[in-house]
Amino acid sequence: MINQTKQKAPVRHQCRIGAPKIGRRALLQSGACAALAPFLPVLESRAQDGAPPKRILFCYQANGTVHQEWKPSGIGADFEFNRILAPLENHKKDLLVLSGLDLEPEPAKPHSGHPQLFSNVPADMDRFRLCPSITLDQYIAQQRQDNTRFSTLELGIVPFGGDDFYTREILFRGPYDPVPWEPSPYAAFDRVFGTQGGAGNSDGIDKRLALRQRILDGVKNDLNRLQSKLGMEDRALMQRHEESIVQLENRFRQSVSICDGPNLGEPLDFRSVANYREMAQLQMDMMVSAFACDATRVGTLIWSGPTSTQPFPWLGDFGNNHHVLSHDPNQIEALIQINTWYSEQHKVLIDKLKSVPEPGGGTLFDNTVIFFANPLSDGNAHRKIDLPLMLAGGKWHFNTGRYIDFESKPHGHLLVSLAHAMGLDIDSFGEPETGTGALNELL
Repeated sequence: MINQTKQKAPVRHQCRIGAPKIGRRALLQSGACAALAPFLPVLESRAQDGAPPKRILFCYQANGTVHQEWKPSGIGADFEFNRILAPLENHKKDLLVLSGLDLEPEPAKPHSGHPQLFSNVPADMDRFRLCPSITLDQYIAQQRQDNTRFSTLELGIVPFGGDDFYTREILFRGPYDPVPWEPSPYAAFDRVFGTQGGAGNSDGIDKRLALRQRILDGVKNDLNRLQSKLGMEDRALMQRHEESIVQLENRFRQSVSICDGPNLGEPLDFRSVANYREMAQLQMDMMVSAFACDATRVGTLIWSGPTSTQPFPWLGDFGNNHHVLSHDPNQIEALIQINTWYSEQHKVLIDKLKSVPEPGGGTLFDNTVIFFANPLSDGNAHRKIDLPLMLAGGKWHFNTGRYIDFESKPHGHLLVSLAHAMGLDIDSFGEPETGTGALNELL
């Protein structure tokens, strides 16, 4: 399974304040610092190196694609989008479009690849297509141990369509232990930001901003009083904490509406396939806001179940749902339009991330890598070779703005590359024989 021979234990630097030592507990004894306690994990994690946190987002899409219109023409940096990826033209320099990566072994039974997509371990066909391993999203979170309120956040968009109830499990925290995703943006809001009553309420936002500002002012006064008790080394460390507090203050001022959660508007029936487009926007807003507020650094956005029966009446009168269309060779044009619509939503997601400034410069997108993945290349034949995969962002690790055809390699190599981008030193993930080593061509 997971090769951890080179895995390093997460480094957790203790916060040493004071000489004599004044620890976090003692610091919290002041009223202002106690009020700031919910934000201290953010301060501690960012005070280590002063850099914004790195984030990863897994985006799952089902039912395959139409390869002749998905694959770009050209190669390397000299490539042009065809119809399906054309909506992403404005973000071309930020993308790595990948083909020639396979789920192995192939061929396999229908709808058996979705648990393998993020785990690199084939589904157990004797146990309801469940995965006998952990998926990369959960592994990254467990190894990094980020000081965030949620180690991972899983959001789904009307994930009720499907022919088999047991084909919906995609994420696993361990062998045969699936992670459910939240289909309701309203429930997700309550979980991440608290009650929805304050969302969009300017008076409530102003009051919370004023309270937070008073708390921050009190903390800064406390830190100033502590300066006289510190030695040289601890004084430098204290300075970094003060800088983090200033960054947090800037975040409150620049994006208080985001950190109070997105405005969800009037509640809609999130179970209705008719509200698919609206739910997609709300769930993307939820994920972006959770990243912006450092509620989590590992997210998953599930666009549908593996055998999605979502219809697309706003695109045309196709006469059937996505899963049935994927098995109809006479509906190629409908499938092209559906997959093009998904590319339009991917563009919107990138736009949203780029619109949120990071304290200290740059945007949320600059410190995020997105893995857009589909467990099938040909939905009709259930083919798991030459998958339609794409990365966006992650420029601290990847050389973007290219199309790369790997001409048949195990996709496990890509999972290793993503682990490396998030700071994990591993040789393989999942089945070692189908993915030892990273894809150096991505660097």
